Amino acid sequence: MSHHPHAKHEGAAAPVSYAKDIKPLFSTKTDIPHMAQHGIHLDQYQSTSDNATDIYGRLTQPPHSQQLMPPAPEGPWPAAKIALFKAWMDGGKQP
Repeated sequence: MSHHPHAKHEGAAAPVSYAKDIKPLFSTKTDIPHMAQHGIHLDQYQSTSDNATDIYGRLTQPPHSQQLMPPAPEGPWPAAKIALFKAWMDGGKQP
């Protein structure tokens, strides 16, 4: 275990949750309406959880892909937001 003063201790971080961490990532102007057209409701936990693999796949598309979420001009999420979404998936998609 690291003794660096800024290192996070194993198990000290709260699990990533949809309500606290994930839902605020989605733009109400672009992400939510865009994905609703595809039958995925990012403003609803169950829909986001059920479609997490598809959403993650869209988040990691090349910048000019038709499948990219969010769509242009907002464009791709920064790596930190994508990593947070992946951490939520890997952590069991907590509500």
